[in-house]
Amino acid sequence: MINIELNFDKRFASGVPDTAKYSGIYVVYAYNSQSGSWKLLDIGQAVNMYERHLKHERKSQWEKVAKETKSDIYIYTAEISNEHSHRDVAEAALLYKFKPLCATDGKQGYHHGDVKIVVKGMLAKAFGVFTVCNEG
Repeated sequence: MINIELNFDKRFASGVPDTAKYSGIYVVYAYNSQSGSWKLLDIGQAVNMYERHLKHERKSQWEKVAKETKSDIYIYTAEISNEHSHRDVAEAALLYKFKPLCATDGKQGYHHGDVKIVVKGMLAKAFGVFTVCNEG
């Protein structure tokens, strides 16, 4: 079993800035401040966070959900390289475990080696520590 640590130490409220040119995992939430409710919209990975979010193919879905729920969109990021395919594995484990609303792939099955994910930073309470095993 491999261990992967993700530190979600950055949060963006009005889009990912051009200074965010690092690789990593992103998590998109809609937050309604009046009700205090959070809705997990998307999880993904990028070689360059800024470039990935400029014209993200699901951005209109996020915006639609946010409008319907009177919410603001927040994007959390954790820097991680893809050395030993760790970024690929972490993304797949997060998608499979948490099944975000707008993501289209990865929610039906997990096809990598067994992994223990330790989430730190701003999403530590939301995701915590979990294990995903390949059932194949």
